[in-house]
Amino acid sequence: MQNLTKVIFIVIFGGILLLYYDKFGMPFVGATDLVKKEHQPFLNPESYSKRYIENDTGQTFEQFESIHETRSYNVYVPDNLGEGKHPAIFVFHGAMRTGASVVERWKSNADKHGLIIVGAHGHNRNWGKGTDIYGLIPALVKDAKSKYPIDKDRMFMFGHSAGALYANWATMRYPDLFVASAIHGGALKANKIPLKSIHDKQMPIIYILGNKDTVFSKWPIEKSARKMSKRGHDTEFVLLIEHTHWYYDLAPQINNIAWDFFERHID
Repeated sequence: MQNLTKVIFIVIFGGILLLYYDKFGMPFVGATDLVKKEHQPFLNPESYSKRYIENDTGQTFEQFESIHETRSYNVYVPDNLGEGKHPAIFVFHGAMRTGASVVERWKSNADKHGLIIVGAHGHNRNWGKGTDIYGLIPALVKDAKSKYPIDKDRMFMFGHSAGALYANWATMRYPDLFVASAIHGGALKANKIPLKSIHDKQMPIIYILGNKDTVFSKWPIEKSARKMSKRGHDTEFVLLIEHTHWYYDLAPQINNIAWDFFERHID
């Protein structure tokens, strides 16, 4: 009877642990604490235009080869860019957009900070095809570095919506290529984030989300952020009060939050 009681206790306790780990992620050596912040949008969300037309003025269209297919990207280089190598932000657009949309929204930051903005175009205006996973980013980075004065030690990633899911995945896959990443309005599901990493170092990441986002809600995104922190990533979760999923009108503030995070992680 006593042994049966012990078995029942172990089963119950083990079940509680499994539920806890499923919710919060399993702790392991290298885990970090999730940093949570809140910001007020500089615009009233009720004033968002909810309409954005892509504008590639001042951008250059480039093509390159990746996994036996021709891919492309848009790039913006400020006119006042000085000599030497410069930081670059590789941006990934939302569904049904192209790289030009996010590049255009980053132009003011590029002019102010001397940044090169590179925006790849997804297959059929989206991400997730096999070639996106098995070779696009290394080929993209290699081509951009061969054509523009990019500092290999100051390269970053930014993704919005579907591009946020892609950048979240790339954060785990390419810590040796980029210094840090920032994602807005999207994230991989926590159960798609493995607890163990094959890499010695983990790329810092910041999640930026509106608490009124109806496409990606707060709890699943925060759960993903906690999972990344458990993997050992320096992780921040920024909640924009009353903000929605709409990136384009609030892009100046979102991009400033991302760039501030990037600057704090430059050696």
